[in-house]
Amino acid sequence: MYSQFFRDIADRKEPLVIGAIAGMVVILIATAQLAPSLLGHPFEPPQMINHVLGLPADSLVGWVGHLLVGLVAFPLGYMLVPYRHFPGSPLVKGLLYALLLGTIAGVCAP
Repeated sequence: MYSQFFRDIADRKEPLVIGAIAGMVVILIATAQLAPSLLGHPFEPPQMINHVLGLPADSLVGWVGHLLVGLVAFPLGYMLVPYRHFPGSPLVKGLLYALLLGTIAGVCAP
């Protein structure tokens, strides 16, 4: 499984990047537009991370954690599952992955 994963990364960089970027754009739009109406207040992941860790709201640790999740964890998750198993082009796969993550977050966040 992992050898195929690394071959996919080496052979197909552009589609992976397209899918990851498409997913991130959908997640950003949903967070900015839908979260306030669902939660009743703006959703600010870096401040949420700081709160969970017991740090001040303006600590950079929340931003670092948020960026690591957005730039490393979510794209790796995309490369492991949706890129190999979801139907359609990389753009469609990225959008489906973002909708899946958004649905899970929408159920878990409130």
